[in-house]
Amino acid sequence: MGISHMKDELHGRLWSAQQRWFALKDQGHTKHSLKMQGLRERGNMFFATRGIIFTGATIIVKFGALYGKWESFHALSKKLGERIRELARSGQLRGPARPHASPEVRAAVIERLKHLDALAEGRTGQPRAYGLALELQKEGSLRSIEATDRFTRQCLLVMEGDMGRIAVVGKGGKVRTAVISGDLYKRLGEHFSRSKEEALVPRRAYQVALRRATLAVGGIATGSHAHRRTSARIEELRAFVQQTAKEFGQKCIYFEQAGEAEFVWDPAHRPPE
Repeated sequence: MGISHMKDELHGRLWSAQQRWFALKDQGHTKHSLKMQGLRERGNMFFATRGIIFTGATIIVKFGALYGKWESFHALSKKLGERIRELARSGQLRGPARPHASPEVRAAVIERLKHLDALAEGRTGQPRAYGLALELQKEGSLRSIEATDRFTRQCLLVMEGDMGRIAVVGKGGKVRTAVISGDLYKRLGEHFSRSKEEALVPRRAYQVALRRATLAVGGIATGSHAHRRTSARIEELRAFVQQTAKEFGQKCIYFEQAGEAEFVWDPAHRPPE
């Protein structure tokens, strides 16, 4: 069997793997439903997705990696980069449909929520913690429900030096731990010592307040999950991934976190020759 035939066969298999995903998607399946199917049938969340490729970019990467054609992928990356820059300059390439909340917008939203919390306490005499909930989402990279309805005084575990360890009740009731700043940990403790409520804040009310505050400071309301995706740790990880892509001479790199995938890329970066 010649190398050309082997390449054709591999390409056919990879293409078929992506076509299987398209067929399953047309039937109403999602990545989540396939993972749950794998858990039910084999106790392995990846069992039902092993023979599937979700993106065309994955095909390019796998094909190049298997044949060691890094220089070919490098050349393709450069060509795609030029095309991306051209489309960005002409205005044909827009930003993501769900833009991330910038650190500046998030900081302004936190301050506005804190101000509104203080006003609400002045009216009712009861402490409110929408600002604390957003800080908790940011520092702990938590889902909104994890930082609201499911976060109680029992979630404050212990101080470890200048950091605080908390318990997080995640999907399916599974408990994990996370670390937040000592300052936020202490302020959460102070809030619970004065509050009569079991949970930190009601989730739905928090989401409404967050949306209004985001719009009020000139941001785009993309939902509370945007603040989890742009947590401090994830921003650091995204910067690391982007730098790694540059060091390897690539225009972009596939980055997946929190169940969502994206291409991390820098429009101004030109890979070295």
